[in-house]
Amino acid sequence: MSDNTQIPERVMSVTNFLNEDSPLTAAQRTLTLDTGLAAHRTTPIETALRDIDCESEHADLPWLSAEIVVLDDKPQAYGRTTNVWLAYGAAVTEMLPVQGREALAAMREFADRYEALLDLADEIAKGDFEGDPEITRLDQEAMDRHIRAVNEGRA
Repeated sequence: MSDNTQIPERVMSVTNFLNEDSPLTAAQRTLTLDTGLAAHRTTPIETALRDIDCESEHADLPWLSAEIVVLDDKPQAYGRTTNVWLAYGAAVTEMLPVQGREALAAMREFADRYEALLDLADEIAKGDFEGDPEITRLDQEAMDRHIRAVNEGRA
């Protein structure tokens, strides 16, 4: 069967998928042309949590995001490839859907262990406390004296 005869079947399949109840918004389910990229892409899904590295210039980026990108510029010459782009802040990895499913399985397995690790951290954190500001000041003064002595010894 040629690609031309398969297109209506694929469109009907995608249309049926888009009409189903979905946790994705219409924009997150709809491919739109990105002329700068010469590809079609969805609006990314993203976490409400922003990049956790507060010192980062990317603090406004979502902590995690993902989108579908279909590389289909001159498909007769180069073919067409559907990828999932998964981003952690500004770092982006490009995967085939099957690789994305492998990553999802790994994330789910990691999430279970991460939750157990957080439970342990909560227990350990019960012993946390603030230091004494006076002792901190005295320690810093001692360190400053030590640094001056070392620097004077080199002079």
